[in-house]
Amino acid sequence: MNFKGAIFDMDGTILDSMKLWEEIDIEFLSKRGYGVPEDYMRSIAHMGAMDTALYTIKRFNLTDTPEALINEWLTSALKKYKSVPEKEGVSEYFSYLYENGVKIAVATATERSVAENALEDRGFYRLIDSIVTIADVKRGKGFPDIYLKAAENLGLDSGDCIVFEDILVGVRAAKDGGFLTYGIYDERSAADTKKIKAAADGFIYSFNEMFKD
Repeated sequence: MNFKGAIFDMDGTILDSMKLWEEIDIEFLSKRGYGVPEDYMRSIAHMGAMDTALYTIKRFNLTDTPEALINEWLTSALKKYKSVPEKEGVSEYFSYLYENGVKIAVATATERSVAENALEDRGFYRLIDSIVTIADVKRGKGFPDIYLKAAENLGLDSGDCIVFEDILVGVRAAKDGGFLTYGIYDERSAADTKKIKAAADGFIYSFNEMFKD
């Protein structure tokens, strides 16, 4: 391995949870008489909860407060994460990195309480050295800030770390930050697969592929 730290996105990378958020979007928008536009999830994928709430309220002209929307989303997410599967090979790969002394961080747009619960439920939490959320940095995942903060928390430079991401803006931002960057396939970002492959240093469909080197 040519890296000392591994930084993972959570939704769509560690967990196959993008469908969960799609279900939440359908539920809360249908209550308000809207369908989910085709570009909605892509538009919010790199945002934290507050920015997503503000964007949603403006786009759909909602009367909800941002705090009310966030609370509704989090309440639903905490229940739904219980049944979300892991990405193939990720549990084995986490254990492999941990046993070989590689520091592990999670960099996620998901709220900390939800992320911590989801990771603890699956036994990942004890292996992770740092969890960074969008709330911990000034800018969203269109910028390298969250990955740089994760590397800083691990006591490493960006050049010493690999970043795993399933969305194009995340891959590009990590590359801009000087990280070795791998894209991982997720059905919800499949339309960007060709662009992700072009932007990243590597691309995998399963974490089992990381054992081939």
